[in-house]
Amino acid sequence: MDAQTLLVILLVAILLFAVAVVWLIFLVRKNNPQALESQQAAHHRALLTDLAEGLAKQSERLTGSQLDASERIRQSVASLQAEQSQNLTANREELIRQLASLTLDI
Repeated sequence: MDAQTLLVILLVAILLFAVAVVWLIFLVRKNNPQALESQQAAHHRALLTDLAEGLAKQSERLTGSQLDASERIRQSVASLQAEQSQNLTANREELIRQLASLTLDI
């Protein structure tokens, strides 16, 4: 026998083996649908658990970033209020001086 004949025989044997494996898989699934359903249910539960964990982690990250942002805004507003209060005090004192000066001139 030459190499080409052996190759053809080998390919036919591989093809028959593949067909047999597919046929056995089909028989196992056909005879045991409950195992397949329970396997799918377990897979879905695992997916939902992973999704819930991911959402919980994302929620924690968002909460943390929102707290940081609100703290920065609070500090900025407090700083602006203090600055505005100082400016208003300076303006009031200047107006009082100008009013006193105008009163003395009259």
